[in-house]
Amino acid sequence: MRQAKRLEQVAQWAAEQEKQAAKALAACAQKLEEAKAKLETLQRFRAEYLQKFTTCESVSLALRLAEWHAFLSQLSRAIEAQEGMLERLRQEYAARQFAWQRAHCRCLGIEKVRAKLLCRQKLAAERSLQREQDDRAARRKKETS
Repeated sequence: MRQAKRLEQVAQWAAEQEKQAAKALAACAQKLEEAKAKLETLQRFRAEYLQKFTTCESVSLALRLAEWHAFLSQLSRAIEAQEGMLERLRQEYAARQFAWQRAHCRCLGIEKVRAKLLCRQKLAAERSLQREQDDRAARRKKETS
């Protein structure tokens, strides 16, 4: 039974590791979704700004054009930075997903080994009990004969 007790502790540890990996995966997925939303917002804002500029008539077109160009450059850099962050988050998500899968498989494997051990121990206990009962029955038979 000591083996089963130790294996149960290992199974609990593995389950905790899997739980932590799942939490990290969920947190990373949330960050990824937030980064995607921010990128979409930036891209939508750029499209709206471009549309407004092309429909707007201005007296000082040269000044507006310079401002517009500077603003679009900043917006493009922000979009590029957000795309870079999104790619890093995708890579982090893939790594965390792989870590969770490993932890999950480890947990399943330990549980399978534990179940087999418990089954073997139960079978051994049943055999031992059967031997004891057979021995008692044999002794009673000898005593009565």
